[in-house]
Amino acid sequence: MDAVLEFFDTLLFGDFEMERQVVMIDLPKYKEKLVDLELAIKGCMVNNADFDPARWWGLFGGSTRHLKKIAMRILSLTSSSSGCERNWSTFEVVHTKKRNRLETNRLNNLVYVQFNANLMEKTKREKIGLWKCF
Repeated sequence: MDAVLEFFDTLLFGDFEMERQVVMIDLPKYKEKLVDLELAIKGCMVNNADFDPARWWGLFGGSTRHLKKIAMRILSLTSSSSGCERNWSTFEVVHTKKRNRLETNRLNNLVYVQFNANLMEKTKREKIGLWKCF
């Protein structure tokens, strides 16, 4: 329980009212099953490839509104590092042996511009490709 409280403290840092709502109202409701969870429990009995936790919270988390919001935030996080890998790839292009003395802020700005320029170019190529189909 200490870890759960520490997690909420970190996640809701500075939002004392929300933290109070979660810890004092929603969490006890959820833990003590004071809300009607019979259908909700049946909804997740079969935990197969079709089970979607975000959908479950969307359907059955209404009575614990703050916990639902937190669960949806957590379930929305990506579980792969592909976004980071793309960023690091762009970083390697910008940060070379000749440009290894750049300030952190300037380096971040260059990576941002380079990444977005590549993204714009990709979007432009896709649009041109779509027009060629017609």
